Amino acid sequence: MEDQPIPEIIREPGGGVPWLGLLVVAILALTGIALVGFALYFGQQESETRAVNGTVAAILSYTATPTNTRPPTETPPPTDTPEPSATPTNTEPPTVGPTPTMTRTPTRTKPAQVFTAPTGTPVPPPPTATAAPSTTHGVTGTLTLCNPEKPSFAATIERVCFRELLVNHNSTAVSYGILGVQATNLTGGPNQFQTSWRGDLSIPANGVGPTGSGWEDGMYIDTPGTYRLTLSICYSNVGTCLAPSGGDWETLTSGVNVTVVNWTP
Repeated sequence: MEDQPIPEIIREPGGGVPWLGLLVVAILALTGIALVGFALYFGQQESETRAVNGTVAAILSYTATPTNTRPPTETPPPTDTPEPSATPTNTEPPTVGPTPTMTRTPTRTKPAQVFTAPTGTPVPPPPTATAAPSTTHGVTGTLTLCNPEKPSFAATIERVCFRELLVNHNSTAVSYGILGVQATNLTGGPNQFQTSWRGDLSIPANGVGPTGSGWEDGMYIDTPGTYRLTLSICYSNVGTCLAPSGGDWETLTSGVNVTVVNWTP
C-alpha cells in the first residue's frame, strides 16, 4: 500500500479571530450563570419560608399533653415531733451512806401509864386541889396550859396539854419519887392523876426540874365535867408514895380549870 499524502490544510487568506462567536458564547455563559444564581437565591428563600411556615403550623397544632394526670395530693401539715424525754444514763442504785446513829441519854425514867386514884380510897392520891400550895421543902412549882385559849376538850379523844416547872430554892438538892398532875372533878365525878415522872429523882441545888427547861406533858380525861388541874409532888420513894399509908405529898399550885365535853367528830 502506497503511502497517501496527508492533505494540507490551507488557511484561506483574510481569516481572523471569530469575535462574534466568542461574544455570543460569553453572553450565553453569563446568562446561564445569572439563571443559576437566581434559581439558587429564590429557591433558598422559598425553602426557608416553607420551613418557617411548617414550624409555625406545627407549634399551633401542638397540644400539650400533661404527663402526670393524677390529682395533686394534699400534703398533711407537719406535725411537731415530741422531744425525747431525758433518760438518765446512770442506772446504778444510789449509794447508801452510813446510817447515822443517835445515842439517846435518858435523864430520868418517864412512866408510860396513867395512875388513876380510885374513888373513896385515902391513898395514894395527893392532897386535894383546894389545899393551899406549901413550900415545906423549899420547892415551888408552876403549871400552865399549852393552849389556855381553848374553851373545852373532847372527852377520851382530845389531849389536855400542860407544862410543868419545879424550882429548888435550897442550896442542896431535893429528892423526890413522883411528879404529876391531879385532875379533880369539880362536878362530882371521878378524879384522875397523870404521872409525869417517877423514880429516884432530884432537883439540883438552886436549880429547876424535872429537866433544865421544865417539862411538857398531857392527859386524856374520860368523863365530861369541869376539872381543876394541880401540880403535885411526892418527896418519898416510889414504893412509899404508892403505898396505902401514902407518902410525903405536896401540892405546888393552886390549879387551873378545864372543861371536858362529849363530842364525836
